[in-house]
Amino acid sequence: MLFAAPPSYIPPKVVSQAPGVVEPAGPGKVLVQVRVNADGSFKVLGVELSNNNRDNAAALDIAKHSKYSPGIRNGVPVASILDFEVVFTGQSVSGSASAIDQLLHANDFAGAQKAANAALAQSPGNHLVQAQLGVADSFLHDIPGAVKAFDAAGQIPTAYSNVAMQAYALDAVAIANTAPRTSFVQAEKAVSLGGDYRAYFALGVAEQVNKEYADAEGSLQQAETMARAASPSADPQVFSNIEHALLTAAQSAGDKPTADRVLADLAKGDPGAAGKNAALAFDGQAAKAAQAHDYAGAVALYEKAAAAAPEWAGGPEYTKAALVLATEPIPNYPAARLEAEKAVAADPQYAPGYYVDAVVMGQDALGNGNMDELQRATEAAYKAAQLADQTDPKLAQSARYFAKFHQVDMNLQIWSTGLSVNPRYALPFPVPNT
Repeated sequence: MLFAAPPSYIPPKVVSQAPGVVEPAGPGKVLVQVRVNADGSFKVLGVELSNNNRDNAAALDIAKHSKYSPGIRNGVPVASILDFEVVFTGQSVSGSASAIDQLLHANDFAGAQKAANAALAQSPGNHLVQAQLGVADSFLHDIPGAVKAFDAAGQIPTAYSNVAMQAYALDAVAIANTAPRTSFVQAEKAVSLGGDYRAYFALGVAEQVNKEYADAEGSLQQAETMARAASPSADPQVFSNIEHALLTAAQSAGDKPTADRVLADLAKGDPGAAGKNAALAFDGQAAKAAQAHDYAGAVALYEKAAAAAPEWAGGPEYTKAALVLATEPIPNYPAARLEAEKAVAADPQYAPGYYVDAVVMGQDALGNGNMDELQRATEAAYKAAQLADQTDPKLAQSARYFAKFHQVDMNLQIWSTGLSVNPRYALPFPVPNT
C-alpha cells in the first residue's frame, strides 16, 4: 500500500438531553462546549456562542444534566470536545412546566399536582417538574410526597427553594421520634436551602432526638435569634415552639443559665407557661412509656399532661391516651372512647379528637352489632372532616373514608405522627405562598 488508511473517528454525541431546571428567558441558540472523557464522564467548559445571553444559564443547566457518549478513534473511546447546541423556541424547556407554574401561582395546587404527575408519567427524569410536584404536594400538606419529589428534582430552582426548605423542615420535625437519623438529614437539607429560623428549629429538634444536646442548643438559639429579627415577625405560636424546644435542649445540655432565662421569657409572654411546661414534660414521659409498652403508665401520664393545661393540651393529650388504648395488643375500645370523649369536651373544635372518637366508637359498635352507635361514629367522623377541611386535608380525607367504609385508611400514620411530636397538633410553622 502506498498510503496508510486514515484513522477513523466518531465524534462524541448527546445521548439524552436533560429537560433542565432553569427556565429560558426567550427564544435563542446557545452553543455550549463540553469535554467528554473516554469513560463517559464530562465537564461543561462554558458557553462558546450565544445569540441570547439571557438563555445561557438555562443552556448550561441542560448541559450539566444531560448524558453523553465519548468520541471513538480507531474503535477506542477517547476524550474529546463536543459543541452542544441548545435551541430555545420561547416555550418552556420542559413542555408542561410553564403551565404547571401558572397553576401554582393561581393557587390551584390540586391541578398542578395532577398536571405534574401526568408530565412525569411521560418524562420521569424531568427535574423541573419534579420540583413543581414538590411545591404542589407541600401546599396540599403531603409533606412525605413533597420531600420525595424534591429529592428526585435534585437541584431546586430558586423560585421554589423556600417551599422546599420548609417541606424538609416539616418532615424533619414530623419524623424526629420515629426516624431520628433521617430527621437530621432532612433538617440539614432545609438549612442548606437558605435556612431561616424554621430550618434551624428543625435542625435543633433533630439534634435533640439524636442526643446531640449542645449542638441542639446552638441551633435553637440561632432559630430564636433569627425569629426575633424576622420580617414579617414570627408567629407567636412558632416562637413559643422554638422557646420550648430551646428550654428542653438547654436542660439536657446542663446549661442552667440559658434554661432559667428561657423559662423567665416564657413566663413573661404567657401566664400559663408553667402549666404548658408541665404538660410538655408529662407528654414526653408518656411517649417513652408507650414506646416501652407500658400502656397503663402512658395513659396515666397523658391524663396528667391534659390536666396540667386543660385548654391548651386537653384535646391532644386525651386523644393520645385514646390512641394508646385503641392500639394495645388487646384494644380496649370502651376505655378509649372515654378518653376520646374527654378530648372533645376539652376542645370542641379539635378535629383529631372527633376522628379518634369515631374510630373507637365504630370499632366498638361493629364488635357488638350496635347500629345506633355506628351511626354516631359516622356523624363524629363527618364532624372531624368538617373541622379538618381547612387545616389538615389528610385528616379530613381519613375521616370521610371512615364515615363511608368504617375502616381506617393509610393517612392515619401521617397525622398521628404529627400529633405525637406536637402537643397542640399544629404545624410547627406555616407553609407560605409561592
